[in-house]
Amino acid sequence: MVSKFTSFVYEKLKLPYALHIASDEGEGQPVIFLHGIASDSRTWNTVLPLSPELRVRAITFDLLGFGKSPNPDWPDYNLQDHAKSVARTIRGLRLKQKSIIVGHSMGSLIATQLATSYPKLVKQLVLCSIPLYSGDDFDSSIDAYKGSGRQLNNIYFSVYEKLIQKRDFTLNGAKQLESLSKSSDLDLSDANWGSFTKSLKNAIIEQDTLHQLEKLTAPIDIIYGTFDLLLLSKYYSALATVNKNIHVTSIPATHSINISYAKVVKRIISSYVEPQ
Repeated sequence: MVSKFTSFVYEKLKLPYALHIASDEGEGQPVIFLHGIASDSRTWNTVLPLSPELRVRAITFDLLGFGKSPNPDWPDYNLQDHAKSVARTIRGLRLKQKSIIVGHSMGSLIATQLATSYPKLVKQLVLCSIPLYSGDDFDSSIDAYKGSGRQLNNIYFSVYEKLIQKRDFTLNGAKQLESLSKSSDLDLSDANWGSFTKSLKNAIIEQDTLHQLEKLTAPIDIIYGTFDLLLLSKYYSALATVNKNIHVTSIPATHSINISYAKVVKRIISSYVEPQ
């Protein structure tokens, strides 16, 4: 919990917050894992521990506004805000080499922003279930909705709108899902509703990640599930054509990282790490 005085000082000076480091294990090549929205570092429970033969220092953060990280009410929670806190936390670790950054969902968007704004911190990107949208996607959805009087054609926009508009429904649903699954990584409550809604609007809906990915020179692996209803796969193949540093892998999966998804993530990470 951030005190009012601390929040006041940070707001006035526009200081980035240091994030909670949930785990830091192993030695060697640093690999930093960034979870998605309304979640925390438990997202990576199926990926960790990494294969013992890898020379890897695996580090998981709780992102700004989620888990045990600070949850101030003044930031916009856009991708720049999130990336600044990630960068500050990485620098605090005093790593001797660049990191492989592995992101899931919104964490992938933040990872891309990190590589754009702080390229000296990033060796490679592994982007899992990255939700790439353009402003036209949402504008066309709104126009179609207003013109037809029917439900939105774009399922992701419909879901996002309902999550924000129906606060009680969303929070109660999150509680029920957590109670049904002991392995749930959901982190959504009254306490972080502000950071959730701001992140959804300012980091996911309002993003420029497509253009950033076109220009990045670091090696990038994009992994997505063919049954993921929150993604627009048309952008992935287009990006691989524009930027030769991007490699795309599709797998039979949904949005979350299950065991089979985790095996693909591990395999891709291992391709960047020299074995002992």
